Amino acid sequence: MSCRGPLEGVAVVPTPYPDLNHVLQELVSRTRAVLGQELIGVYLQGSFAVGDFDEHSDVDFVVVTLAELEPRLVEALQAMHVQIYQLDSKWARSLEGSYFPGEILRQPPLRGQELWYLDNGARHLIRSDHCNTLVVRRVVRERGIALFGPPPRTLVDPIPSDLLRAEMMETVTRWGREILDDPARFRNRFYQGFIVLSYCRMLHELYSGCPGSKREGAEWAKSTLDPSWADLIDAAWSTRPDPARQVREPADPEAFDRTLRFVEHVMKHVEATHSAAESESTVSAAPAPDPRLNAMLELRSRRLRLVAATAASVRSELEEPSRLRGFVGATVPAEWPPETLREALPQFLEWHAEHPDWSGWLGWYAIRVDTEAPLLCGSAGFMGPPDRNGMVEIGYSVLPAHQGQGLATEMVGMLVSWACAHAGVRCVEAETTLDNRASIRVLERAGFLRVTVDDTTGSVRYRFPGGSKR
Repeated sequence: MSCRGPLEGVAVVPTPYPDLNHVLQELVSRTRAVLGQELIGVYLQGSFAVGDFDEHSDVDFVVVTLAELEPRLVEALQAMHVQIYQLDSKWARSLEGSYFPGEILRQPPLRGQELWYLDNGARHLIRSDHCNTLVVRRVVRERGIALFGPPPRTLVDPIPSDLLRAEMMETVTRWGREILDDPARFRNRFYQGFIVLSYCRMLHELYSGCPGSKREGAEWAKSTLDPSWADLIDAAWSTRPDPARQVREPADPEAFDRTLRFVEHVMKHVEATHSAAESESTVSAAPAPDPRLNAMLELRSRRLRLVAATAASVRSELEEPSRLRGFVGATVPAEWPPETLREALPQFLEWHAEHPDWSGWLGWYAIRVDTEAPLLCGSAGFMGPPDRNGMVEIGYSVLPAHQGQGLATEMVGMLVSWACAHAGVRCVEAETTLDNRASIRVLERAGFLRVTVDDTTGSVRYRFPGGSKR
């Protein structure tokens, strides 16, 4: 029923549905014809990868490419997807997936970073961050079915369950607020059931620490939550067939009102059990994250390991930098610390001493792990926890020998994702100068937007919003 090797002709059967296997064969062969040497692989993910699918499931896929697609290739793929949509099979209109450049798939997602995406029932690719999540990466790595290309585990680095839970917590809260703030957008039969089953799945994933399916989540929720929700969960399955029709039909008023209450119930359940207390975030008290988030004080990507500074590590930088090796597990260059960081270290040490709960909201060490031996290459961090408006300010520095390689952008992206996983963070800001083009490029590539310019001082301020689209 599943396959772990490339789909070459008809020898491999990735699903129990012959019509779907034919559509997948067409997807792979036509994608290979369009992309040629730019194609790394094509993978099934979602319910068909997890193994809990049915005849109404979406067909979730990921295409991995060598680099960002050139306009001519996007144009050819647009025409290809129109042709596939017209195949004589309902499965041709159930495809949903994204095109990931290999480097983006391997690294933790940057908030709001969009990919070329095909929505379920669509004929054309659009730009969307829908699939650019840790959940998708975890499914691809651990359960992905290779239709073409190398094993998916070779393309995605391991994703800790703690980091995955943080993303799930943020999604439960953010999407719930969107639904409750503007319920009219979702008041149809398709979304009424989809919301119920999605919240069952997300709540189950949050507890288990690994991605699952809607059916798995629904059964778990019925056995775990108040029994009064069981009939709403069971009834949600009737909204799945023919989503193109269901989305045009109004939701049952009583069922929809109960769905909104169910979303509120799950959000409160998550906040009470898992999330941080955010009610009094001030400059003198850091938000208290769920204990699971403590594991995030060391972050990893393919090229970098970020380690949060402590009072002891900062003291060693001031007194005897060579001792820092014992804290970061990496070679410390003779030129460490950089001059700009050296000037700020006394203030950071004072903050660490006065506020031991600020760990993670101050400095982080950046260690390269793609070198022959781990090597300290830079630093980044915040100027304290979020203020009353939910803003944190970020700074960053890379040693000259490691500049011009995208490391600063990678560091910033990792820390922005870490910060935004905390409910008290509404935005991340940074300040640089108009003549510092390298710093400006880092921020713009990381998704920051310019908000203010001071012509007198030459300073410019950038902001990254805390929320993201679903």
